[in-house]
Amino acid sequence: MVYDLAKILSVQEETEGKFRKKLGLENTVLFDNIIVAFKVELGEFLNVTEMHKYWKENKRLYDRKDLIDEFCDCLAFLINIGLEKGWHRFTNKIHLDLDNGFYDLDHIISDLFNNDLHSSGQWVNALHDLFRLGFECGLELKDIEEGFELVTLKNNRRIKGGY
Repeated sequence: MVYDLAKILSVQEETEGKFRKKLGLENTVLFDNIIVAFKVELGEFLNVTEMHKYWKENKRLYDRKDLIDEFCDCLAFLINIGLEKGWHRFTNKIHLDLDNGFYDLDHIISDLFNNDLHSSGQWVNALHDLFRLGFECGLELKDIEEGFELVTLKNNRRIKGGY
C-alpha cells in the first residue's frame, strides 16, 4: 500500500513552526537535537510495551492509548527530521507493507536506533521501520492518524500555554 504522508507532513510542519517561532528558533539548525528527541521517544514507546525487557517475567499489559500517544510522538520527531533537511519535498509517499507477516521486532528496533538518519534514504527506511513496528504492536493506520491529530492538539495547547 502506498501511504500519502502529505497531511501529516503539513500538520507537523505547521506545529513545528509554531514551536520554533515561540522559542525564537526559526533559523536555528536543530537536526542533531531532533534525532536525539526521536530516539528518546522511541525508548519511551518501547517502555510502554516492555517488549525489550527479556529479563522480566511478568510484563504489564500496556494501555493502548499510551502506546498510540508514544508512537505518534516518535512519528512527529521523525517527520521533523525530514522537514529539517527538506527531504519531505522529495518523499511524501511511502510504501507500507500491511501483510501482517512475521517481522523480527528486535531487528526493527535495532535498525531504528542504529540508523544515523543522515540521508533521505535512511529517513525513508526509518519511516518504514517505525510504521512496521507500530503495525506489529497492533496499531492500524486509523489509530495512527487519529492519534497524530490528538498529539497535534496537545502540542498546540502546549504552545499556547507554555511548555
